[in-house]
Amino acid sequence: MTRLIGDGEARAARETVREEPALAFDRYGIALHFLAPPEDALGRQTDAAARESSDEFRSFERDLLSYAYRGAPPLGSHVLPVPEHLRRMTLHLPPCITYVSEGLIVDLLCAEQHPAGDRRRAVGVRASRTDFRSGLAVYHLVLTPDGEPAATALSEYDLVKLVKLWEGGEDVPMHSLVTFEPPGGGRLDVGQLARAVFGPAARLHPAPRLGTVQIVTSSTAIKDRLAWVDVLQAIQTLRDGNPLGDGASAPTLLDQAIKGTGGILQGLLDFHRIGAGELADVFASARVTDDALIAVHKGSILSLASVDRAFEAAAATIGISPYLLGPQAVLAHNEEMLDRADRASQLSSRKPRALAAARKEMQAALDRHHLPNIFHYPTERLLYETGTVSRGLRDREQDVRANLAKVTGEWETAVDRRRRVAEDLIAAILLLVGGGELVDRTFPLEYVFPPLALAGALYLLWRWRMT
Repeated sequence: MTRLIGDGEARAARETVREEPALAFDRYGIALHFLAPPEDALGRQTDAAARESSDEFRSFERDLLSYAYRGAPPLGSHVLPVPEHLRRMTLHLPPCITYVSEGLIVDLLCAEQHPAGDRRRAVGVRASRTDFRSGLAVYHLVLTPDGEPAATALSEYDLVKLVKLWEGGEDVPMHSLVTFEPPGGGRLDVGQLARAVFGPAARLHPAPRLGTVQIVTSSTAIKDRLAWVDVLQAIQTLRDGNPLGDGASAPTLLDQAIKGTGGILQGLLDFHRIGAGELADVFASARVTDDALIAVHKGSILSLASVDRAFEAAAATIGISPYLLGPQAVLAHNEEMLDRADRASQLSSRKPRALAAARKEMQAALDRHHLPNIFHYPTERLLYETGTVSRGLRDREQDVRANLAKVTGEWETAVDRRRRVAEDLIAAILLLVGGGELVDRTFPLEYVFPPLALAGALYLLWRWRMT
């Protein structure tokens, strides 16, 4: 993917592409999930009262959790107030994005632009927070449609650009390209918007950790009246290893819709280049029926369904289905627990006290706070299991537990050495006291005791330095 210029220097090839959207979504909830910076220790647990869910979440979360966790829920979610001047936003998307795909530099031009040059969408803002027994909180910033479909509908390209706020990739600095403008003016990037909504006390990391995209497709426009059931059936066919068409003819609208859906799930701008084999891999772990698709890919959860009662019930307050927020929040929590345990294992000192502190913190993160699959229904259990495996959290947990075993072994060895030193000290004291009484009968004690005491002290010092 290179071409030579006049002086013989090789440079990457470049091309300009204009978006050709096939999809327009006007019923959606897009949740960006933020975590606060890690605390120094895990001793700050939230009590049950602080974790009690707010009215908007309570019935959902009780229904969501398996029977064993209903009595003492390990989490609780709350709707948070959004300042009046931040509840309605104009989403600004750049008129052109330059990205790199397999060595090719691509300038992607927006299909529809505002007269001012960029692309603008009207969105609403909802906010909530999930508190865990460990003391960790996951903050949810949710974007919803705010106005008529013509002003709020998002194309597959728009959604990919939003997904890139947490997924990144393709050498695109999306955090500086996508901005939000309140009615009073003054554009905010996504980190500034989160801090403005949640307040400085939240001490959030400036970038979202994960994201969830929910789309209700019953009113979604597909050109030429292509039905979503046809798209989902085609995805099932691909996932099962059966090709679509002969692969040589020009892309159809169905091809565009499938690739656009895959692009949203992957967070890739060059989704129009995805081949059938790669698409099959993309959708391999997805649950697909004739009217719904739900999948986990890296840091994203994507849900498309023709109807969703939980979404409808929560749209005005939470902005997205709580049945999606719950599994994503638990996955974020468990990832942070693994991070904390891993950081605790990176010791600068191997002394017993440091090893004991590291062991205690690692055990708290892994054994006390790391959550198993706490969900009741098959879909939420699937999201937990798929997310745990596909994000590498299960393999990473095994590695961190191996580190815990190593730290524990070092700590036990160090403690055993200290114990032996203490035993030697007691033996030396008894020798000096008992031996002194015997020697004093033959030699004066003042001549014998100092050499014995010095020899004992030198031995104890040597043993101490060996521990």
